[in-house]
Amino acid sequence: MYYKKAICYFMITFINMMILFPTIIYLRDPYNLFHQNSACCNKIYKDLRISDYNLIRDGNFDSIILGSSMLQNTSAYEAAKKLGGDWANLSFSGARSFEKFKIINYAQKHIDLKNVIISIDEHFKPNTFEKNFYPQLYDDNILAKFNIYLTDKALLCMIYPSKCEYIETDTDSPTAWKDIEDHIRRFGGFGNWLRFYDDDSQIQDAVYTLLSVSTCDDTANYFVKTVDDEMMPLFKNHNTQFHLIIPPYSALYWAHHFDNIDCKMAPYRYLIEKSAAYDNIHIYWLYDEDFVFDIANYKDLTHYHPKINSIELDYIKQKSHIITPKNYKQKLQNFKRKLKNFDLQYYMNQIRKISPLK
Repeated sequence: MYYKKAICYFMITFINMMILFPTIIYLRDPYNLFHQNSACCNKIYKDLRISDYNLIRDGNFDSIILGSSMLQNTSAYEAAKKLGGDWANLSFSGARSFEKFKIINYAQKHIDLKNVIISIDEHFKPNTFEKNFYPQLYDDNILAKFNIYLTDKALLCMIYPSKCEYIETDTDSPTAWKDIEDHIRRFGGFGNWLRFYDDDSQIQDAVYTLLSVSTCDDTANYFVKTVDDEMMPLFKNHNTQFHLIIPPYSALYWAHHFDNIDCKMAPYRYLIEKSAAYDNIHIYWLYDEDFVFDIANYKDLTHYHPKINSIELDYIKQKSHIITPKNYKQKLQNFKRKLKNFDLQYYMNQIRKISPLK
C-alpha cells in the first residue's frame, strides 16, 4: 500500500512540475521568445543569434543588414538615409552562412522585406553553427523556444534578472564594436597591432597566423551546396533586393595567401556566376580600392575601420563596384598585380623584431 502511495505522489509531483516549469518559462520569458518586448525595460538579450527572432517578429522595418563582424559597425540609420526604407542591423560576430540564410528566410516570411545587405565571408564554414543558435526557433517551433531556456545561463537569467545580459533595442548597430577601446587602439598602423599584445604568446596567437602554412581547405564544395540549396531559394523572391558584400580583407592577409588566391576566390566566382541570372542580386567587390593596401585601416588581418562600412553603403547607393561574370577575371587580375608589389617581408620583419620566428 505504501509503495503504491509513493508512486502516486511521485506521479502527481512530476505532472505538476511538467505543468509548472513550462508555465514559469512562458511567463518569465526573459528572451522575449513568447511575448513582445517586455523582458527588461525595452531591452533585448544581447545574443542576436537568439534575439534576431523577436526583433524580426516585433520590428518595424523593411530592410536588414545581416552579416558577421564585418557588418556589425554598419549603421542602419545611415543605410536608411542613403538608400531609403526602414533598416535594422541584425549582424552578429562569427555569423555562418547557414545562420544568416536561416534568419533571412524567417524575415521573408514575416515582413515585406525590401532590401538585405549580407557579408559573404571568405572563411566559408560547413553547415554548422554556434551552440547558442537554434535553427528550429526560426521555423517558429514552440518546442525550440522552451528548449532554449534549458541551459544554465538561461535558467540563471530567469531566476536572477540582474544576471541577464541585455542591450538596447535600438537596431542601428546593436552589436557594434567600433567604440570598444581594445578594438579602436589597434587602428592606425601595424605598430599598434604589435603594441596591443602583452607578450610573445599573444603575438604568436594573433599575428603569426599570417606566417602559418597557407592552404586552401576543402570548403569550395560545401559553398557550392550552400549557394544552390540555401541562397538561391531566397533570391527567387524578386521583391527583395540583395546586396552581397565580399568583405575587403587587408592586403596583408591576401599577400600571405597569394599562392592560393585563385582557389580561395573560387567560391566567390561560383556565386557571381550563379547570381547573374537574377536582377535582384548585386555583389560588391572593394579590392579595387587603395584602402585595402593601407594597414592603418585595419585592426588585424581582416577587420576594417568603420569608415569602410560607410563606403560600402555609398557604393550600394551609387550601384558601383559591382562584380559580374564579365569583369570578375579582370578585377581579380588587377588585385593580384597590386599584391605582387605589396611588401609582405616588411611586416614579417616587424614581427621578428618583437618575437623571433619559431
